[in-house]
Amino acid sequence: MTENNGNGNLYNASDVAKNKQSFWLGLTIGISIISTLALCALLVYMFTQGTVAGNGSGKTKVTQYEQCLSSTEFNQKIDDSSASGAQYGVAGTPAVFINGYLIAGAYPVDYFKQVIDDLLAGKEPKQEFLQDENGKINKVDITLTSDDHVMGADDAKITLVEYSDFECPYCARVIPSIDQLMKDYEGQIKLVFRHFPLSFHANAKNGAIAAECAAKQGKFWEMYTKLFELNSAGSFNLDNIKKAGTDLGLK
Repeated sequence: MTENNGNGNLYNASDVAKNKQSFWLGLTIGISIISTLALCALLVYMFTQGTVAGNGSGKTKVTQYEQCLSSTEFNQKIDDSSASGAQYGVAGTPAVFINGYLIAGAYPVDYFKQVIDDLLAGKEPKQEFLQDENGKINKVDITLTSDDHVMGADDAKITLVEYSDFECPYCARVIPSIDQLMKDYEGQIKLVFRHFPLSFHANAKNGAIAAECAAKQGKFWEMYTKLFELNSAGSFNLDNIKKAGTDLGLK
């Protein structure tokens, strides 16, 4: 069928309809192609710039802390720390030396104070709980190093050297006692932390590495506190150790 368009020209109505259909079909296909290309571009960007598979953190990129946590950078330091503890007679955790006298176990704060008060008074501690399996009280000379993590007065008369495992439940139980000692003997006491992760604690070494990685960013003691909080809450696992870096604002 042909019609006059008013200008003296004829056109076929069916052809017009077909042209319109072709136009809308072409437009639809064009929009689909553009949308598909845009989606592909977005996926490529997310793959290259977004979440790194396997970091378990849900972040958009792997942080310095996470990279450190998955490295072997501090393995030797942690192994050396454990070896030094064994050299001084540490067989389990917690093990706290007070000016060289060993308190092995999670004792209440008053036990520690007995030893500290004797030492401050110039007396030799003779408490029964200091005795070894042979009934002897041993004193060792522990040399501090530049690798040690130290809190408290440099010229303190009392030095606590704590060999500990961040996953050990007994180690978490002794922390309130140590915290109380640091307050009650402020200016007279300093705390030295050393690693002694036990082999049967699956994440103990991960905790030790996390503490060292935090130390690289000046937050060892903050991580120390955080890890023992996780321990006490029964939520000490690798995912939460990773999350602890975010909670502390580590890069």
